[in-house]
Amino acid sequence: MRHRVQKILAAWCLGAVCLALASSLASAATSDAAKCEGQFQLCPVTGDCALDDSLCGKCGQGQLVCPITNECLDGGTDSYVKCPGLKGTWLDWTLDAETRAGLMSKNFTVVERSSQLTNFAIALPGHGIPRFQWLADNLHGVRAPSPTSFGPDFTVYPANGTMFPAGPSLGSTWNPELLGAIGKVIATESRALYNLE
Repeated sequence: MRHRVQKILAAWCLGAVCLALASSLASAATSDAAKCEGQFQLCPVTGDCALDDSLCGKCGQGQLVCPITNECLDGGTDSYVKCPGLKGTWLDWTLDAETRAGLMSKNFTVVERSSQLTNFAIALPGHGIPRFQWLADNLHGVRAPSPTSFGPDFTVYPANGTMFPAGPSLGSTWNPELLGAIGKVIATESRALYNLE
């Protein structure tokens, strides 16, 4: 079961990060920030393009700091795919998704993988992953009453609802029975909280 959960986490992380990179690579803009493609950001002082602030200044103006190797390439269309050192890693776009997820699972710690499952995912520059924010609109369970619930004696009663993983994480299990069971728990807790209010 633990191995299956790790594979699911790795596959979801791969999908989330690839979506973030792909959506950014597809966007075109004319501002100075758009001189850097994809998830690469324009470093304000040095003018190079890096995945994370910690990598700024490693290259010259208009150059791209390659993921993993930190080598410098001249910017331009598709310069990311020309970066050396990506072959055989999870960033190797020639490998199928399952192989790439396996490489992630093998080479990322549990903490690194799980850090990518939150709304504010941290950067993992050593693995070529920029920080990103998913503006997720999914609830993780029963919300706390606003601002809080008070009993007849003005005692504060917190919601104490079960906290479930984000919807995309649950959906990546492809397990309708599990999702149904989670729905029942949320419904029961919601009704109980409603009865308290």
